[in-house]
Amino acid sequence: EFDVVVTDLKMKGPTGLDILHFVRERSPATQVIIITGYASMEAAREAEFSGVYDFITKPFRMETMGAMIKKAAKKAGKLKAKADR
Repeated sequence: EFDVVVTDLKMKGPTGLDILHFVRERSPATQVIIITGYASMEAAREAEFSGVYDFITKPFRMETMGAMIKKAAKKAGKLKAKADR
C-alpha cells in the first residue's frame, strides 16, 4: 500500500486514468498525481471526478512536484488514520 502514486497520463499500455481507477478501487486513501504533456479538459475533468489529488502539466519544477508529493502524503496519512478509527 502506497501513500502517493505519481503517473503519466499517456503511456504504452494502461493510461494514467486507468492507474487512477485501479488505485481508487483498492486503496482509497492513496493519493494519485497525474502528470502530462498532453493536457486536455476532458482528461482533467475525468481525473478530477475520479478523485485525483492533482493533475500537473509538463514541464514542471521538481521543487513544485516535491512539495505536492509531501502534501499528498500528509493527506493520505490523515485519511488512513481516520479509516483506522
